[in-house]
Amino acid sequence: YKVVLKRINTGAKLCDEFVKMVNERAAIEKQYAKGLQQWAERWEEKLRMIGEFGTLCDGWRGILTEARGMSDIHNQLRERLENEMTADIENWKKQHFVKSFFQWKQYRRAASVHVAAHVLTAGL
Repeated sequence: YKVVLKRINTGAKLCDEFVKMVNERAAIEKQYAKGLQQWAERWEEKLRMIGEFGTLCDGWRGILTEARGMSDIHNQLRERLENEMTADIENWKKQHFVKSFFQWKQYRRAASVHVAAHVLTAGL
């Protein structure tokens, strides 16, 4: 019984921690995407300065194109983490954890059910 009540009390806090974790991951994805983009731009400029052409240039450009594509993928992941996943978690939390003045309504409900069951079993 006490385990259930403790879980109810910590459930909303754990949702907040999970959102925090997802947002940290989104920040990492953003940083990585930005780093790939900057890296590709820097090496593209070096390629222009060198004046390379032919198959080596094609290979070089292919790697840079792939890096830009990966940057886009990581940016899309960041957006989904920040917008979709975070919103879904927050909505779930609002649906499952409703707070009254001092405690979660689910906590109060579980405690009253436990007391009622205890009273019933005590009378047997």
